[in-house]
Amino acid sequence: MSRPLQRTEWVGRALLLGQLAAMLVFSTVQYRRYGLTNDFAGYAQAWTAIAHGHLDPSVSVFGVPFLRNNLDLAMYPLAPLAWLYPHPVVLSWAHDAAVVATELVALAWARDVLVEKGAALGRRRDLVLLAVAVMLAANPWSWETIALPLHFEPFATLFAVLAARDLWRGRNRRLWLWAPLAMGAEALGSLYVLAVGLAAVAAGRATRRGGTALVAAGGAGLVAVLRLGLVGRGGTTMAGTYGYLGVGSHAGAAGLVGGVVTHPAAAAAMLGSHAGYVLGYVIAGGALGLAGPWGAAAVLLIIVPNALSGQLAFIAFPGAFQSWPAEPFLTVGSVLVLCRLADILRAPESRRALGAGAVAVLTAALTVALADVSSLSRRWVADRHTADQLALVDRRVPVGAEVVAPQDLIGRLAVGREAYAYYRRGQHLPIVEAKVVVVLQPGTSPEQVAAVRRLRHEPGTRTLVSGDRITALLVHPQLGERTLTV
Repeated sequence: MSRPLQRTEWVGRALLLGQLAAMLVFSTVQYRRYGLTNDFAGYAQAWTAIAHGHLDPSVSVFGVPFLRNNLDLAMYPLAPLAWLYPHPVVLSWAHDAAVVATELVALAWARDVLVEKGAALGRRRDLVLLAVAVMLAANPWSWETIALPLHFEPFATLFAVLAARDLWRGRNRRLWLWAPLAMGAEALGSLYVLAVGLAAVAAGRATRRGGTALVAAGGAGLVAVLRLGLVGRGGTTMAGTYGYLGVGSHAGAAGLVGGVVTHPAAAAAMLGSHAGYVLGYVIAGGALGLAGPWGAAAVLLIIVPNALSGQLAFIAFPGAFQSWPAEPFLTVGSVLVLCRLADILRAPESRRALGAGAVAVLTAALTVALADVSSLSRRWVADRHTADQLALVDRRVPVGAEVVAPQDLIGRLAVGREAYAYYRRGQHLPIVEAKVVVVLQPGTSPEQVAAVRRLRHEPGTRTLVSGDRITALLVHPQLGERTLTV
């Protein structure tokens, strides 16, 4: 490897490690400001329970046993951290580290491509590698992914990208390590392994054999997790997500494909309505990657199913963690396509280098233009005044009381407690404890004001916190009362 390319790789690594430091700071502030949602709440409950020996705990926030949520076996190696530092902010830190580790592997893979396939790019391979590092660090969907913790897609993606890199380099023996780790880290890891396998089969003879094995493994794993109801709250989200295509609750991948085939107009209309989101993910990852098998397979198997969802949250940018796994494949795929184009054009070296550098810089510039990292704090971190009132609620919740809170604030309030999130009007929440603390935001809507007024008139209700942002009421349910409506 040339010395300039080696220096550029070190610069890229430093850039990504700087990104990690910024992410860790963001996650720490987010935790301290109570800017965590019901997803974090459920995983924090499970983390604490597993650390205390409950290997498949029932998670009140999810409403299902832990393993039936999304399998998420990657939680078990993280559980012992609770013995050293019993604060679930470490889960956010691990989440950040998984995202950046994936980017570092993608950077190393791009370096491998440029060394082996980039001779026609001449001395400007270092510029392309630098552009890759900028794209990875500035990718807005990486930042959106860490801003909505905790999810285990980044852990599965890390192992899937490791498998893809080793497969591309001809190191097939390591596949039997990376593929099971990806499939076990999160239920959708099987889908990522399947995408890697299909890309490898399409890429050529050198990777076809290993790719075929990954297609078989990923396909079998995906069928298993779908049939066993290990994806999305015990499999219950399938009907709500793809019900407009006639897909049932426990339908597999074949059922989804069948739904698209039998309802093509509905599927096309849904894809059309979500096309802007798909374009955003493709541009940030690297649009050139669509012209090659690695990027195309990732988009087809990871982003398109989300775009077919009838629930906007699956494809919208705030839920980027569900489509972000395609990004590193698009980025490396773009480098592969660029190298191939340089070989085909066979222009003089100076023109090839200039063209490659221009494309790389332009792609990186588009990525930076898409990034809106500064708005993350406004959208995902509670302001200090609200956080102070939530901290007061946290301290005043009686031992053994159940907590009911909005889904975007319940994260820390659920730690070590029975807790439930509300997110729609008229939602019925189970009552499992003799005392229930209801957290409301009366400044956000007239419905919240009405809820405060109604609950305060319930017998035995008293106010724990009454602030301009947060109101917390301690409710004593009537004997035999099993549900609470907020």
